[in-house]
Amino acid sequence: MKKLENYLDIKPYSDTLPNFDKSFGETIKLWIPMIIFNCACHHAKKGFEGNSTTEVIRNILLLHCYGFSAIQQMRERYREEKSSQSCSKPHISAFRVVEENFIGKNIKEIKISCHPKLKQDLQTLAKASNLSLSTYIRNLLVKYYLGYGFNLYKNNII
Repeated sequence: MKKLENYLDIKPYSDTLPNFDKSFGETIKLWIPMIIFNCACHHAKKGFEGNSTTEVIRNILLLHCYGFSAIQQMRERYREEKSSQSCSKPHISAFRVVEENFIGKNIKEIKISCHPKLKQDLQTLAKASNLSLSTYIRNLLVKYYLGYGFNLYKNNII
């Protein structure tokens, strides 16, 4: 494998990625705390990484799995195709209480439509961490929105 020295060295890897912005053949269903849902909604209102809450979360998952540079290159490759086709947007589902933790109950159900490869790769990462897919993604979103230091702050360590 070639040593990565510049941005273009990532291209052979990004060329293997499918168009994650076009194909939504799978659905990931999970429950998240209201604070995380509210952060994602705020994120979407600002138009950062997407225009809907589920689009924002899907983009966070893509960046987590493949990295910013590879996703950016994949999107550049498919830019013309994407602009000529309409993408169906995933939707947000109903409320339900599942479990309680330090940031509140997981009361917001979300369904994220995604490419099958993204779901498969997330399942692989979750399995490697000995977590269910929904727990893995929920932990990822908590770290993304509240940071790694939040637990330290909550426990008066920092």
